Amino acid sequence: MNIKSHWDLQLRDLPFIEGPFFARTCATKLANGPSNNVPKDPSGREMSVEQLQKALEHGQLFLVTSSPPSFPIVVWKPDADHPNGGTWHLIGNIDGGLSRNVEALNQWEITPDTISLSGPGCLGQLGAFGLNDTMNERRAGERHLASKNAQRPLSLPLGASAW
Repeated sequence: MNIKSHWDLQLRDLPFIEGPFFARTCATKLANGPSNNVPKDPSGREMSVEQLQKALEHGQLFLVTSSPPSFPIVVWKPDADHPNGGTWHLIGNIDGGLSRNVEALNQWEITPDTISLSGPGCLGQLGAFGLNDTMNERRAGERHLASKNAQRPLSLPLGASAW
């Protein structure tokens, strides 16, 4: 389990965000645990259990699990009639900026299979914050390469002919 801010979330983290109520109950365990990955407060000190609980409850921080969460807040709902096979949904009253991420996932037709891929250049590695900007930049780069390749004159080696 990791605690992340909205700024630190990657796309592959979204389906593994635990719901705020359950995340809040894990705060004591996390704060006293051996891994102790509790973030610092604005003064640079480790957050108290109460501060951590409040931040998790209000969507300032998110508990990201390594396996499917008990109460996920970002879920894929299959739909056989949808061209991508389903859509992403935000569950519950928590937001913390996640509604924009869920809208962007659906807008860019990103599926669970797509974000589960990891490695250089894969979508799962992308930061969840600013997804629209990142995808627009990628698309602009792809268009630039396509137009550059389209402008390249075709030529055959001397003596070659097309049948």
